[in-house]
Amino acid sequence: MTEGLKAIGKDTAMPTFELVYWADLMYEKPLDKSVKDPENPYYLDERYNKSPKDFEVKDHSLRMSIIDFLGKQANDIFLNGDFTLNYSFITDYIVSKYFRELEIYYREECDDDNPECMIKERIKTRLVNILEKYENDEIMLVSHSMGTIISYDVLTFLAPHIKVHSLVTMGSPLGLPVIISKIAAEHKRRMDGEIQMITPPGVYKHWFKDRKSVV
Repeated sequence: MTEGLKAIGKDTAMPTFELVYWADLMYEKPLDKSVKDPENPYYLDERYNKSPKDFEVKDHSLRMSIIDFLGKQANDIFLNGDFTLNYSFITDYIVSKYFRELEIYYREECDDDNPECMIKERIKTRLVNILEKYENDEIMLVSHSMGTIISYDVLTFLAPHIKVHSLVTMGSPLGLPVIISKIAAEHKRRMDGEIQMITPPGVYKHWFKDRKSVV
């Protein structure tokens, strides 16, 4: 974040910043940048690199238009009018094979012998605790990927009373049919059958989002 501010000529001190980390609740060890073997399960294949000084922002409007079109088609195919899923066996297979974190997070069957069953609540509680710590301050909550789902769930269902000046969701899967259906099901369960796909009630000023974040 500091690097980004400097890149646009804003060489200023960061405000109070606190990281809410959750991956340790799902994995025994983090990926290790010192591991060189790509076959090693702890190999980090997306390492952080500083952007070059001559970095230029390119026009990706055509690509984004195509993504928007494909996203709409996917929603039309997989989502019913009440936000339930068509072809759930397809989405279940994709989530199980390629998105283990989502599979664990949305696990519905829970028993005392399964340590993964309470991970979702532990993750959300961790974020709630940090937000409550700063609830008397002006909060900007920045989230990425899986973190955007966690942020949305916390601000919508678990802690709607916490006021957030700005919510930022980046690289978010919130607009995917399977995620929309999960959110809608949670709304329906908590609101006696009523479904309202809404902005989290505590976000009172801005929600900055990429196009995939739209719910």
